[in-house]
Amino acid sequence: MAKEEPLTQTPVIPSAVGLLDACGEKAHIGQEAVNYNWDGAATGYAPSFKRYLGNESSRPMAVNGLR
Repeated sequence: MAKEEPLTQTPVIPSAVGLLDACGEKAHIGQEAVNYNWDGAATGYAPSFKRYLGNESSRPMAVNGLR
């Protein structure tokens, strides 16, 4: 969900995602995802993936260890 900003500002879209299940149906987004990866060892964590969307939209950004 985008953070609400005044009409004069562009909305902030979170870049970090943390997948919580193997299907990707449960996830943390934005600051929640960063907090989820507090020790840098969380599986399914993908920071700063937006730069790849234009030319590598099918590229895996994270691998979730949950089965």
